[in-house]
Amino acid sequence: MRDPILDNQDLLRKALDTIPVGVWIWNVDDGEEWWSKKYYELLGYKEGEIAPNEGNFDKLICHPDDLEKIQGTYREYWSKGVQRRERIRLRHKSGEYRWFLSSGQSMQSASGSKIIVGFVVDIHDEVEIREQIARNELFLEETGNIAKLGGWEVNLETMDTVWTKAVYKIHELEEGTPVSIDDAINFYHPDDQDRIRKDFQAAVEEKKPYNDVYRFITAKGNEIYVQGIGIPIENEEGKVSTVRGIFQDIDERKRAELLMEETLAIATEQNQKLINFAHIVSHNLRNHTSNLEMLVDFALNTKVKEDRDELLMKIGEVSNNLSDTIAHLNEIVKVQNTVNKHVERINITSSVLKILDVLSGDMKKAEAYCDIQLPDDLFCHFAPAYLDSIFLNLFSNALRYQSPDRKLHLKVSQEEDEEYIMVHVADNGLGIDLKKHKNRIFRLYSTFHSHPDSRGVGLYISKSQMESLGGKLTVESEPGVGTTFTLHFHKIH
Repeated sequence: MRDPILDNQDLLRKALDTIPVGVWIWNVDDGEEWWSKKYYELLGYKEGEIAPNEGNFDKLICHPDDLEKIQGTYREYWSKGVQRRERIRLRHKSGEYRWFLSSGQSMQSASGSKIIVGFVVDIHDEVEIREQIARNELFLEETGNIAKLGGWEVNLETMDTVWTKAVYKIHELEEGTPVSIDDAINFYHPDDQDRIRKDFQAAVEEKKPYNDVYRFITAKGNEIYVQGIGIPIENEEGKVSTVRGIFQDIDERKRAELLMEETLAIATEQNQKLINFAHIVSHNLRNHTSNLEMLVDFALNTKVKEDRDELLMKIGEVSNNLSDTIAHLNEIVKVQNTVNKHVERINITSSVLKILDVLSGDMKKAEAYCDIQLPDDLFCHFAPAYLDSIFLNLFSNALRYQSPDRKLHLKVSQEEDEEYIMVHVADNGLGIDLKKHKNRIFRLYSTFHSHPDSRGVGLYISKSQMESLGGKLTVESEPGVGTTFTLHFHKIH
């Protein structure tokens, strides 16, 4: 005897065929099944083209990997009366497996038979889209990880901030940590915070996008270079409601760029020094050799003994000057080209005191006084021989060019900034007119006062010694008032 529910399939079919849902009914007691017309259509068949039974479903329609899951679902239906939804793959007549959402409910017919009523909805396109989105998100995430690039967004109405995983990773911050606009700005280097704040404000108030490089300090204290891009997004009223952008870690690239610029600057400087040095060598040696050639020619052609003796004395003087010049040039080459300079942590104050002790006789003879305003524990990383040489040259110059109108007063003091320890060596001597000689003061063989011992070599060498170890030597001077030389030593960290 047929179940009354199955006898009324015609009425049920007409109602079910109007909706895009496939319906199936299975009588668990006698195994008889019924599939709706829409069920067949969803699988690409004409109604009744294949018999609606468990065998055909298992062999022709259900994906082998989903069969066990479906059978387990059936058991849940009739043993516990639980309604469940599952994503399953069913085989279309074309041979393609398509995704369906399957659900069912067990119930009892009027005759007491146990039946299961089930529904399938084609969700294949939705699943494909979701999987494509997931693949795209994975691709974008991996691309972002490789490029160290992520996206961010600030909703100006709610002040909510959204970061991608890559942005959290660049910040070295746990993903999902709440971050306000102020929190985000505080990650920037203190010297760059005003700039990023102004850039963001301009995006909000002036609708002006920005794209710039900033220094940045991560949650773990690592300082890096980042590129920040911000784009204002307007609402329907034309007001900026959102700022959206890209954030990229460009530290390796930026540091390589800075290193290249530094290397180029050094190469350019060294090349200029080489050109200057070649000019100096050519000029000085040519003068000496020309004088020697002329004097030797005169000596060979003169017949007067007194004239010959005088010429030989002149030849000796020129020869000595040539030796001095070669010695000076050799000293310059040694300073500029010594690679392995002996650098150590040395006490600046001790070096000053040592050189003043060496010059104590000259200081006493000149009735000079030196006011040392240096702490006992003032240290730098430098070559001891260079430091002694520099102080010896500066103090000797002060003695050599003291004013005849007053006793020499030297003052050695110091100050510091974030990068340098600066030691000032000041005197009240003749002074130098920097308006006239500013560009010549550290040139080789440049002299500014008449003195028998003036050679114009010492300041050039002292400046070269400072620069060869990353320091600087600067000067301030006023004629009739005095001169102050400042030694800039990189701080010890």
